Amino acid sequence: MLHKAMWLLGLGWAMPAAAQEIDKLKVDVGGHVQYDLRFRTSETQFGPWYQPYPELDGISRNDLTGKVWANVRLGKFGLKADVDLTFRAKPRVFSLDQLSDYAAVSPFWIQAHELYAYGYDLFGVPGLDLRVGQQKAMFGMADMFNPTNTVTPNNLEDPLMFGQQLGNLMVRLDYSPAWNWMLTGILVPIFKPGMVPASAVLGQSVERFPFTNDQLRANLTTEAAFGQEAVGYPTVIRNIDVNLPAFTAANMQYFFRVGATLGNQDIALSYYNGFSDIPQGAYNRVSQVEGEFCEDPSRPEGDDNACYNGLLPNDVIVEYPRMQVAGFNMAGEINPFGWVHRSFKPLGYRAEVAVVFPEERRLVVYQDDLDFGIDRRDGEYAYPAGDNVVVPSTPFAKWTLGLDYTFNRHLYMNTQWVHGFVDEFGAGDWINPGGTYTRAAGVVDDAPYFECLNIDDFSFDGTKCAWEYTRPRIGDYLVVGLDLRFASDRGLLRVFGIFDMNGVDYTQYEESAGERVTTHFNMFTAEGFSMSLFPSLAWNFGNGFTLELGALAMIGKRWTKFGAPENGGTQIWTRSRWRF
Repeated sequence: MLHKAMWLLGLGWAMPAAAQEIDKLKVDVGGHVQYDLRFRTSETQFGPWYQPYPELDGISRNDLTGKVWANVRLGKFGLKADVDLTFRAKPRVFSLDQLSDYAAVSPFWIQAHELYAYGYDLFGVPGLDLRVGQQKAMFGMADMFNPTNTVTPNNLEDPLMFGQQLGNLMVRLDYSPAWNWMLTGILVPIFKPGMVPASAVLGQSVERFPFTNDQLRANLTTEAAFGQEAVGYPTVIRNIDVNLPAFTAANMQYFFRVGATLGNQDIALSYYNGFSDIPQGAYNRVSQVEGEFCEDPSRPEGDDNACYNGLLPNDVIVEYPRMQVAGFNMAGEINPFGWVHRSFKPLGYRAEVAVVFPEERRLVVYQDDLDFGIDRRDGEYAYPAGDNVVVPSTPFAKWTLGLDYTFNRHLYMNTQWVHGFVDEFGAGDWINPGGTYTRAAGVVDDAPYFECLNIDDFSFDGTKCAWEYTRPRIGDYLVVGLDLRFASDRGLLRVFGIFDMNGVDYTQYEESAGERVTTHFNMFTAEGFSMSLFPSLAWNFGNGFTLELGALAMIGKRWTKFGAPENGGTQIWTRSRWRF
C-alpha cells in the first residue's frame, strides 16, 4: 500500500508537469495548390537525321502540385516538413500493357524538400542548434546566382524555378556564441546529383568535344567528318551513362561556415569539400554498326535521299569531379554619393565569390576494331601529346556582384554581374585565358582531308580542316531585373533579363595566313548575341489566390549560350495558385 501511495503521489506531481509541457506545443501548417500550363513556341529539333534527338512537345508542362508544410515544436525540439505531391497530366504510354499502369497513364511523384528533426540550445548551451534529416542548406547572399551554395545540388528540372535546390539527408550543427555571430558545420553522407531539364539531352552533340587540347578537338572533328563523307559512317551518340561517387566514408561531403554582422554589414567565409553536381566525361567507346541507313527508308538512295553504310555509335560515361570551394560573402547597404535627402535611399549590395579547386579529369577514348576495308588498330585513341584532359586542376573563380535599389513602394531594380553560370565548370576566362567550350564544329568546304590525316596509320592533324565556335568555360553575364507593383500591390509586373557578355569565337585555318585564325563576334553581333528574357504578370485576387502569365524566351544562334537547343526554346506559361 505504501508503494502504491508513493506511486500515486509521484503521478500527481508528474501530471501537472506533463500538462505544462503540452501547453508549449506549437503547430504551424500551410501550403498551396498550384496548376502550371506551358506551351513551347520554338522548334527544338536539333541534329542531323541520323542522330535522332527527341523533339520536345508543344505542350511542355501540364502539372498540378499540392504543397504541404508543417512545423511542430515542443519545447526545445521540433519537426519540420515541406512536401510536394505533383500530378503530371501527360501520359507516358508507349505500349499496350502500360494502359493498366496508373503511373504511366497518370504520372505523379512525391518530393520531400525538407523533413527533419531539430533541437535548440542543446546540452544547456545557448545558441547550439542541431538539424538531422532531409533538408536544404541554402547559403549565399546574392540573388539566385550563388556560387558558394554548394552543399545541396541544383534543381534545374524546371527552368522557371531557377535557383531552386534539392533537399538531401544531412546533419547540420549551428552555434551562435553571440547575437551577431554564427558558426555552421554540415556533414552530407551521400552525394546527390543535380537535376537537369528534359531538353538537356539536345546538348549531347558529337560536335561538342569537351577536351581542352585544341588539336585533339580538331582531329576528332575531322575524323568524324571523314568517316561520314569518305566511308559513309556518321558518328552518333548512342548512350550516356552516369557514374555517381562511391558510397563510402571517404566520399562524404562536409561544409564549414562562419558568418557575422559587423556594422550593419553581413559577412561570411565558407569551405566545402565534395563534388561538383555538373558531370564531366570520363569514358567513351566508339564501335561500328553496319547496315544501310537512309533519311527516307521507303525510297532508294539519290540526290534527295541520303543513305549511309552504317553508323559509328559512341557510348559515353560521365562522372562527377571532386572539388574544394573557398567562399566569401558580403551584403549590406551603402550610400556612395552621400545622399542625405529623405527621398533618397541607400543602395543594397551583394558580393559573393567562390574559388574552386577542382580535381583533374581526363576523358579516355577507346575505339573498337573499325572495319573500313583497311587495317585499323583498335584500342585507346592516340591523343596529341597524350593530352586528353577535360577538366584541368587549375583553380578558377566564380562570383556574383550585385546592386539593388528600391525607388519607391512601386518600383524595384536589381542588377548583377555574374561570372560563371550554374552549369559552367573549369578554368578558362579573361583571367586565365585558354579554357573553352566547343559550341559547334565541322569541317570547311572542300576540306583537304589528306593533308589532315594519314590513311595508312590514321595519324591526325585536323587543324587545317576543322572549324569551331567556342566560348570561355567561365562566362560573364549581365543580369537586370525590374519589379513594378500597381493596383494597391495586387498586380506585379516583372521583367528579368540575362545578357551573355562574351560573344563567341570562330576559328578555322586560313591558307593566306598559314595558320588557324580566330575571329571574335561580340555580344552586339548576330553571331554572338544571346540573352534570356523572362517577363511575367501576376494578379492577386485575395484570399490566397493568384494568377500569373509569362514567357521564357531563349534568344541567339544555336552555338550561343541561350540560343542552344538544350535550353528548350521559348515557352509561354500560365500559373494559378491558392495558398492556405
